[in-house]
Amino acid sequence: MARAVLLIGVVIAGLPGCLVPTPLSQRPGVGDSPPFILVDRAVPTYGPTIVRTDHSTFSFVVYARDVDLDDTLSARIYAAPNASEVSDTNPLVDYQYQVSPMEAAATDDPELRVADFDKQDGGKDYCRIFNPSVQTFPVKITVADRPFNASGDGKADGGLTDYIFWKLTCPQ
Repeated sequence: MARAVLLIGVVIAGLPGCLVPTPLSQRPGVGDSPPFILVDRAVPTYGPTIVRTDHSTFSFVVYARDVDLDDTLSARIYAAPNASEVSDTNPLVDYQYQVSPMEAAATDDPELRVADFDKQDGGKDYCRIFNPSVQTFPVKITVADRPFNASGDGKADGGLTDYIFWKLTCPQ
């Protein structure tokens, strides 16, 4: 009888399978969620073209949600001021405006973070900063859960990102 129990134990131990589950953080595709920009809370309002009739200052603000509370979110702004669309011949330009880390937006919602590009100075004249050669051009803000590459390509190696585009019309 003892041999039968021992034999059954050896057979069960030798069966393929996992007796100890793989930790969630080590499972592929599980445990890391991308940040998600809340377009309905973006400033300026997402959707319509931002039309500036003068060179007054204004702000860019994005809110993002990330369920991975240990992620440090960063946001960066880019523009393509030399054509009306982004393309291989008209890539986005990295203006080195970055908010890192993004701050908690509310004490009762730790998943919600905010990036206010103009918190310190109340706004910038982005039309002068971007110095466009066309009147209407795209502006992009990318949020990443890892540091951005030094190359300025808007990517974060090993990280997940989300982005939002606006069209900005500046006075000529």
